[in-house]
Amino acid sequence: MKGADFNKEILNKRILPNENIVSWRVIDNQIIFFHKKERSFYELNKTGSFIWKKLNDKAQTKNIVDLISSNYDVDRDTAEKDTLEFIKDLLKKKIFIAR
Repeated sequence: MKGADFNKEILNKRILPNENIVSWRVIDNQIIFFHKKERSFYELNKTGSFIWKKLNDKAQTKNIVDLISSNYDVDRDTAEKDTLEFIKDLLKKKIFIAR
């Protein structure tokens, strides 16, 4: 499934950290995670950390998009595009899984 159909599917799914692949913590309000297979640490920026925390709290992607749009003063279309791009990257790298 690709494109618009895939985006619609992601918007209605719960996306959760893949604990088999990553270990993570919140430090100074930012997400720091260790990718077990790559054996590398990563630090997310403010927006990435916001999305990660909301996903971990089991928020649906469409609700996260609405929150980003209102909290970061960005139009909803841009918030959706950027959020979906970030989540697709997490899913592609198996850092997160869709349920």
